[in-house]
Order: sequence, then C-alpha cells, then structure tokens
Amino acid sequence: MALTKKEKLIGFFAFSAILAFLIGVVAKSVGLGAKGFDAPAVLSQYFFYANGVAFLIIASLFFIERLIFKGDSKYGDGLAYYHTGELPSIKTAIFDNPFRLFLGSAIIFSLFGLFTGLNQTTFTGIGSLEQQFTKTGQLTFSAILIPISENLDAAAVIAFTIFITRFFARKYNWTKLNFQTTAIFAVVILVGVFGIINHTLRYQISDIALATVFFFWAIGGLITVLTGSFIPFWVMHISNNLFFDLTKSFSNDVVITYTIGIILLMTLMFGLTFIKKGK
Repeated sequence: MALTKKEKLIGFFAFSAILAFLIGVVAKSVGLGAKGFDAPAVLSQYFFYANGVAFLIIASLFFIERLIFKGDSKYGDGLAYYHTGELPSIKTAIFDNPFRLFLGSAIIFSLFGLFTGLNQTTFTGIGSLEQQFTKTGQLTFSAILIPISENLDAAAVIAFTIFITRFFARKYNWTKLNFQTTAIFAVVILVGVFGIINHTLRYQISDIALATVFFFWAIGGLITVLTGSFIPFWVMHISNNLFFDLTKSFSNDVVITYTIGIILLMTLMFGLTFIKKGK
C-alpha cells in the first residue's frame, strides 16, 4: 500500500532524528565520557564530521519534491534516502519494512565485515584513536560518527543526482526506463568518485587502494539507489569499520564467536518480521 504524503514526511523526519541523535548525542557523549575530546585531533574530527550540511541538502530536496507534481506518476519522487521502492529504486515487498531492511543488511554485511576484518582489510581509511579512547570508546565512536557522516554526504550526492536526473526526465519527457537507467548509472559513478575524493589524503600514494575505495563506494551507491534507502550502505560502512577495529582489539576466536551468535539472533528476528499480526 502506497504511503501518504503525511506518512512519508513522518518517516523522513523520524529517521533523520535517529541519525542526528546518534551523531549529536551518542557520539558526543562517548567523546566526552571517555575523555576522547582531551585530544584536540579527536575534537576536531568530531566537529568536522558532525556539521549537519548533508541533512540540510537532503531535507531541501525532499521538500522541493513534495511541491513538484509533474511526472510523479511516471518518475516518482524518491531520493533513495529512507522510503524503499520509490523510483528510481526497485520495488520489492521483502524490504518494505525499514527494520527488516536493517536486519537483512546487518546479517549480510556482518558476514562480509567479519571476513574482511579477519584479513585486516578496510575500504574506507579508518583512523587510529586508541591512544585517546578505551577499546569500547574507540569502537563506538568510530562505528557511529564516521559512517553516518560520510554516508549522509554520499546520500546528499545521491539525492541531488536523482533530483537533477528527474528534472531532465520531466523536461524532455523521458521514458521511465531511461530515467531509471540514467539515475542508477549516474549515482554509481558519482558516489564512487565521491569516495575517492574523500579518501585521497589517506590513500594518495596507492592507485590500487584508491581503486578499491572507488569500488566500495560505487557498490554502496548502487545498493542505495536500487533499494531506495540509506540503511544498507550505512550498515555496510559500519561493518567495515567495526570489524576492522574489533579484530585489532580482540582475539579472532572471540570476534568470531560473538559475531556468529549475534547473526543467529538477528536471523531469528528477521524471520519474525514476516509474521503478520492477528486482529
């Protein structure tokens, strides 16, 4: 059943509030409580990532799309941020529930993250903060702040790309397939380039590393535009950072044991989301 404009508005702001709470309250509290902000570099890192500009860009485009009605039935009004199945994404009933989408993403990317973490592989250039934080503080700060902030910036790139593509589709009366194809291709390329730009300082001496970064972010852009949601790529990024740090801080046996246990629990919860409530 299609969501009403009011339901879309509520969902948009509820999800944005969750992300803002994680950055503005949880990450900040960790930095203060664990005394990580005693180090000027960590404090500067926090203010660099927690700038809120991406929220403003996405919200502005969201409201503009609410005011434009030409071609909505043909091209949709989705921006690949929260509501799944809106053009140019692919509509599927499997992931129409945001919590189910989060669980499914967490299961898949936890397995992927465990494999890459055990091999000490990272695709995003994670900084080391162990000297400022406890192990728990480091894990929490790294897993919350950086993936949300970087992915919000990518989400702004994706939303703007879709918005501009839809503008030309409406203007020149493209077919729906041409609009979807162009939007998906443009998002994949631009998000891959965005990933390189954001990690050039860390990987500038290695063309292979930059190519790997492009691949990681391009895949993230593809996942985002196909599902129509910020959630899968966000979870993918968290898993990459988290398991890299976990395998540096704890033994492989401990990481594997707890990860498998959590994956089994999430799989059970994922299955329960398909059970319909009775009257």
